Amino acid sequence: MRYFITIKNWNSNYPNPIKLEQNETVEIVEKENNNPNWKGWIFCKNSNSSGWVPEQIINRIENNKGLIKENYSAKEININGGERVIGLKELNGWIWAKRKIDNNEGWLPNEILKEITKKEYNL
Repeated sequence: MRYFITIKNWNSNYPNPIKLEQNETVEIVEKENNNPNWKGWIFCKNSNSSGWVPEQIINRIENNKGLIKENYSAKEININGGERVIGLKELNGWIWAKRKIDNNEGWLPNEILKEITKKEYNL
């Protein structure tokens, strides 16, 4: 577990994030190669929605098809600068975090987070 404070506001551009179940098949639309902020992320579609998925959880079964290795949600947290979060998982420049004030969970980009000590987190 790692502890962070947000150094600026973050608002998601994806109000309806893709949610996937283990062993679900997805269509692989594109892999981001140009933007360094999206390195390791693949844009996928399922029957309900589309969104960015970490390539580590996709087992390619065909050129444009993949099998999901674990449950996944692309949910991001809308957050203000100065809020405290616990980092639970890190993938490709993003942290799956839990906000201290309400335990809301979702992805936040590393670039808006500053690591702090557990003592600073609890202040």
